[in-house]
Amino acid sequence: MAATDKDSEPTHIRHGNVPQTLELLAAYFDLASDSGPIHARTVADTGRRFLAREPIPLYQVLPAAQLRACISRDCPQAPRISDPRELAQGTRTPPWDYLCAQLDEWDDLDPLAQLEVAQVLYRLGFWAVIISIVPVGHQPEPTLNGARLALLCYAAADLTGEKDPGIQAGTRELLAIVATNVDMPPDARLRAATNLVVHHARGDHSISAMQRWHGVAQRILADHHSKALDPVLLSTYWRGVSFVPYVQGDRSETIFMLDEAERLAHEALATEKPEDGLLATEVLYPLLETRGRTCAEYRDFDGAEHYYRALVVHDPLACLTHFRLAEFLLHQGRFKESVPEYRRAADLGAPITDIAQARLEALAQNGFSE
Repeated sequence: MAATDKDSEPTHIRHGNVPQTLELLAAYFDLASDSGPIHARTVADTGRRFLAREPIPLYQVLPAAQLRACISRDCPQAPRISDPRELAQGTRTPPWDYLCAQLDEWDDLDPLAQLEVAQVLYRLGFWAVIISIVPVGHQPEPTLNGARLALLCYAAADLTGEKDPGIQAGTRELLAIVATNVDMPPDARLRAATNLVVHHARGDHSISAMQRWHGVAQRILADHHSKALDPVLLSTYWRGVSFVPYVQGDRSETIFMLDEAERLAHEALATEKPEDGLLATEVLYPLLETRGRTCAEYRDFDGAEHYYRALVVHDPLACLTHFRLAEFLLHQGRFKESVPEYRRAADLGAPITDIAQARLEALAQNGFSE
């Protein structure tokens, strides 16, 4: 998505009391509408590639856990479905219909086809469906595809509030097999080792485990010249392993690693082939978000504002980018400046409509309004 500043904001954005939720998030109901925020456009790209039997990119930005419930609140006319097959036959697009057919044949699908179906369900936010079709206690084969399916199952369980320690342990075991298997592709090994760093950072906070897998990732990079690896993957690597110095309280090393992640993300934007441009665009989103949050935690408020504003420019149709900037301004005591950002967030809709509107009402009660 092309960067857009406030003066060139898309003309179809409406300001008022009617959120644009269904207009901007149509891909979550058709797997095809290539419009709206970056996360919705990755859904459409996933649908296109799925139908064409092309490899599905490993996009990082997920919809909010309660996105579908929030859409229903904003748009009572939207289909209320908890499974893709609940959508009426006559309203299905070709990729959606293909997904339903594959779901019906799940038990007969080969492992790669099952992984692709799970990827599509994950991208659409049908996490409970993933849990329902993969048997409880299922341990995939110790292959790259098996590890990816296990990771999707673990994340789906987490997002639905049904995290099973057994799934978590099994996922880590499979990722460890991939990361340490020299016969696996180096990009898969690096991704697995980085995932393990992040898993421990967000899970048991074991510094020793994080250091161990960071060391594995470093050896993979040493054995395979980094210039031969995709800059999107390398950017993801640097952002992931920045958890190690961050948890250890090493500010300078954390900033160095995030600088590298940002440099490589911009390199990817400049060099990716057109057909892969959305992946390069998407990888910058979580990086800018991380940088803004990290700067704020380090009390570098000028830096935090820079990154939060850059996030708005990068993904102007995402309600959360405006909301994060508004929250930053609010906590800085810049109440009047926060109002238009909260308004944009409320206008853009789910999943932030209600909370953004509540912030606007509270600000208005204290004399700060548009």
